[in-house]
Amino acid sequence: MGYEKIFEKPYPSGWKDLPNRTTPVIAEIMDDYDEAIEHIEDYLVENPIDTGTAADTSYDNTQSGLESDNVQGAIDELAAGAGGSTATTTTYDNTESGLQAENVQDAIDEIVANGGTTAETTSYDNTESGLEATNCQDAIDELALKSGLISGLVKLWENPDSPAGITTGTMELSDDYTNYDFLIFSSARSNGSLQGNGIISIEDLDISKTLTAKMITVPGAVGSYGAFTVTDSTHFAITSVSTDYGFRAIYGYKGGGGSRTETELISAPIDLTTIGMTIALSDSIKNYDELILKCSPSNATAYNLETRFALSDFVYGSTSNIYLTNEYHYNNGTGWFGFHPDITGDNLIVDTANYCILQNVIGVKY
Repeated sequence: MGYEKIFEKPYPSGWKDLPNRTTPVIAEIMDDYDEAIEHIEDYLVENPIDTGTAADTSYDNTQSGLESDNVQGAIDELAAGAGGSTATTTTYDNTESGLQAENVQDAIDEIVANGGTTAETTSYDNTESGLEATNCQDAIDELALKSGLISGLVKLWENPDSPAGITTGTMELSDDYTNYDFLIFSSARSNGSLQGNGIISIEDLDISKTLTAKMITVPGAVGSYGAFTVTDSTHFAITSVSTDYGFRAIYGYKGGGGSRTETELISAPIDLTTIGMTIALSDSIKNYDELILKCSPSNATAYNLETRFALSDFVYGSTSNIYLTNEYHYNNGTGWFGFHPDITGDNLIVDTANYCILQNVIGVKY
C-alpha cells in the first residue's frame, strides 16, 4: 500500500508578514517549510516504502544448501523436508521481545515491518527449542543440519563443568545417536587440557554394548581410553577411563547433502625442538570443524600416528587449554608435543615437546 498525503497548507495562498509585529519568523521561512513537507510527501508517493514480509527478508543459504534465499521460503522448505509444520502454525514466545506476534510467521513479518533487515540480524529466542542459535539465520541453518539437509557436526553432549572431562556418570545426548553417521568423542584431563578425539561408527554402537573410545595417550600411560555402555539411544554410561582422563563432549556427524574435505595446512614436516616456536599454517583453523595432527618420534624409526581435535573446543590465544598429541612409543622412541592456537587461528604455538616431528596438520571441513 502506497503513501497517502495528509499535509495541507494552513494558508494556501502563502504566509503574510505583519508589519506591526516584530518576529524572527518571516513569511518566506514558513512558505519554505510548507514546500519542504510537500516535497517529502511527493517523494513518498512516488517511492513507496516496502514494509516487507518474511518473503522479502533475505536469507543466506550458503551453509544450509537450501534453495530458498528468503526467510519464508527457507522455513517452508525445512518444514516440508522434515515433515514439520509451517511458520504460521509454529508458536513464538513474545515474552522477551515485546512483539504482538504469537507465531513465527507473524513475528518475522512484524520485525521486518518495524525495520528488520536480514535473517542474520533478526534475533531468535531459543528457550523453548533448545537450539544454540540466537538469530533466524543460524536457527534455520541449525535446523537444516539436524534434519540432514546439510552435512556437519552437531554437539550432542558437553560436560557442564567443561573444559575438564568427567570420569563417571551418564552422558545424556540431545538427540538419538542413530540419526548420525559416526560420533566424535572429545577428551580432556582433570586440569582442562584437551587430549584429542576418538571416533566410533554408528554401526558399532549397540544397546547394552560396552565400547571403548581410544583417544589421547597421556605421558606415561600408553593407550589411554574411555569406555562406556550404550544404555539407550540417548544415554551412554561411563564404565572406565584412563588415569587423569575424562569425556568432555560428544559430537555427531551427519552426511546430508555435503561432503567431507581435508586440507593440508603445512607444506613440510617440522622438527619441534623449541618451546614457544610458531607453526605457521596456510589457513586459519577457524575455517574448519576438526584438526588432525600427524606426528612421529624423532628418536626412532619413522612411525606416524594421528591425533584429532574438535575445533569448537579450542580456546584461541590462551594457554589455559593446552592440546596434547599422542605419546608415540616405537622402537624405544617416544614423541609428543603440546600446543595452543594464537588468537587468529593462523598459527600453532608449541608449549611443550619431546622428540616430536610434526609430519602434517590437516583441517577437516564437514
